[in-house]
Formats: sequence, C-alpha cells, structure tokens
Amino acid sequence: MGARWPGARPAAGKNDVAIDVPSKDVTVASRAAAGAAATKHASAMSPIPLAIRGSLNAPESVQTLRRGARWHHVRMRVGLVLGAGGVMGGAWLTGGLHALATETGWDPATADRIVGTSAGAMMGALLASGVPPWFMVAHSAGETFEGLQDAGGRPQREASRSAGAVFRIDRGTRLPIGPGSWRLALSSLSNPTRHTPSTLVGGWLPRGVISTEPLKDTVRRVVPEGWVDRPGTWIVACDYTTGRRVAFGREDAPPAGLVDAVAASCAIPGFFTPVKIAGREYVDGGMRSTSNLDVLRDEGLDLVVCLNPTSSLHPPHAWNPVERVAAVVRNASGRRLGSEARGL
Repeated sequence: MGARWPGARPAAGKNDVAIDVPSKDVTVASRAAAGAAATKHASAMSPIPLAIRGSLNAPESVQTLRRGARWHHVRMRVGLVLGAGGVMGGAWLTGGLHALATETGWDPATADRIVGTSAGAMMGALLASGVPPWFMVAHSAGETFEGLQDAGGRPQREASRSAGAVFRIDRGTRLPIGPGSWRLALSSLSNPTRHTPSTLVGGWLPRGVISTEPLKDTVRRVVPEGWVDRPGTWIVACDYTTGRRVAFGREDAPPAGLVDAVAASCAIPGFFTPVKIAGREYVDGGMRSTSNLDVLRDEGLDLVVCLNPTSSLHPPHAWNPVERVAAVVRNASGRRLGSEARGL
C-alpha cells in the first residue's frame, strides 16, 4: 500500500537532499563540511523536514560536485526508532508517524533502519510492510476502503481496528504460580546490577496468561510468514531466561518470523504469555529499555528520529497518585533515552 505524501517532491533517492551547487568544482571532504553545505544550500522543497535538515551529514567521507551541475543529491542514512507504550503508546505512535509524514513530506518508511519495541514493534512492522501512516489513522478511525484486501485476501473492513489489543486467556498456558522466570528472578538476586529495574520486576512477576494471537493476526494480515521484504527492520525483545536484549531481523539474532518477533516484543511480562522462538522464550523488549535507541550506535547513521511515547520533557504536575507514578516512569524513560542518544 504505497502512498504519495502531500507536498512531497520526488527526489533522486529516498533520503537524498537537494543541494544548489555553484558552477565550479566543489569537494566535500568531511561529514561536518557536508552537513554545513546541506544546511546552507538545501532546497526548500527537500523531502527531509526543515527541523531535521539542520542535522544533515553526508553518508560518505568524500562527495564531489562536478562543474556545470546545478543539483547534487547528498545521500544521508536515517534511522527511525519507535518506542514502547502499550495501547495508548500505539495510538500515540500512529498519530506521530502521520504528523511526521504529512507535516514534513518525508516518508518514515524510507528510513534505512527501523527499530521497534513493544507497541513500536507493531507500528514499525506495519510501516516496513508498506502500510502508510495515513492508512493506519484512517483504519483506526473506522474508515473502510472497498476492494482493499490484506495479504490473505480478506477484506480490509473485516480487520480489527485495535492493532491486536484484544485480550483473551491463552488456554494452553500453565498456571501463573511463582515467578514467571525462575532463572531470571534468581539471577536478579545474585547480581542485581546486571539488570534494569524493569528486568528485575519482569522476572519475579507471575507468568502471563493473555494470548498473543490477536497481535500475531494483525501482522499476518500484511506479512503471513517470514520476514518483511524491506531490509533493516529490527524488532526488539528480551530473552525471558537471561534478560538479554535481542534485535530480531539483525544478522546476529536467532532466525524468526515477523509475526512471532512482534508478538514477543509486545509480550508484557505478567500479562501476555511469553513467545517461543528457536526454542527459547521471549518477552517485551521494553523490559530492557522503552526505546532501545542504542542498538543503532554502530550503524553509521547520519540522523536518528526517535518517537518514544513513554518519555516526556514536560510531565504533568498532578496530585493524582496514579499520574504521579506515571510521571516518575516517564522521567526515568526520558533519562534513559537521553543517555542512549548521547551514546550514538
């Protein structure tokens, strides 16, 4: 399902930036110089948003602009990170992606790397599979498109509007008695500094009993089996035995289908049943970090755009105890996000 974004101008490449070149030979010999040239000369009709344009850097150390050429397109490598946030986070990400696309003319699906965690895994998988943000918004709002079918031939109007947020008991799971992961729980006692607070809690929580099948069915509608055709799509989950983070879709990760990887990334400990992949059980990637921005540290990207629903620079000043707890969580998430961003 492709989309032509309002106000977007076709360019030589999906993340190219149009630069007005003087009629003489110009050699850009560094990322910094390329970034300065891009900022100064970028066309107002560039598909990269104005706020983002100031951070442009050339993806290669040397770019030569030949005499007589009016335009040269500097290729930049962009990463897109979509964080965790549950059902509300999924709705927030849907609106955020739609706003990013419509207000800037840049298609977030063209990012060189798409990293999704929990709710962001679902949104990232749909985006990388060719579902544009405007359709996500329209479908969530109840709109129907006659003649539109999913990958299995089922009409779009029959698809769930909840992106898998349908909760029912998994009849095949064992009773939630004791910690959901004894090894992770005991590991947290012997060496608690190895794990994040969420990982410590996740190991001790009882095993979840809610089925992940509705989540899987949402992904099956666009990618029935295997992985998404678009390279560079990473879905983050955590090993339920060790707490170790795994970015499915990356070369060093165990082989997995997109359906299982997204379900695992969304499997909140203590709520959803863990998802078994290659003989091991996996749970929500947000147990390690709500953003997992740092998995892109060594990817040589020039720009990373992160949408993280659970962090906030301006938490509400509420007296409601629930809101105050939520504010503490958002502050912690924001501090971790900032730390990960500084490490890029």
